Amino acid sequence: MHQASRMLYMAHLHVSDTEFDQRCKRVIELLTAWQGEHGDAWMPYREVSRKLRWSRREHEEVREVLVDQERISTDTVTTLGRPKLMYRLRAPGARRPI
Repeated sequence: MHQASRMLYMAHLHVSDTEFDQRCKRVIELLTAWQGEHGDAWMPYREVSRKLRWSRREHEEVREVLVDQERISTDTVTTLGRPKLMYRLRAPGARRPI
């Protein structure tokens, strides 16, 4: 039973219906690894775009879908230079404040 459960879990992580679904899973995987190293810290868009060499439009589409699904949160941090876009995984049971 354990082996079958593990295989189903791994298939869920690595098998995608479409290329777009694969991209969404890749972002979630990247943010999960970031969270493992840095805790609950936000991941800068710059780091995401370095690891995932997609066009800006593809990044925007994936980000919009994952935010709509409430799987990730984004925030814009204003600094002396240009504003920085940040990503973070949402807690499994967390909901947006009303």
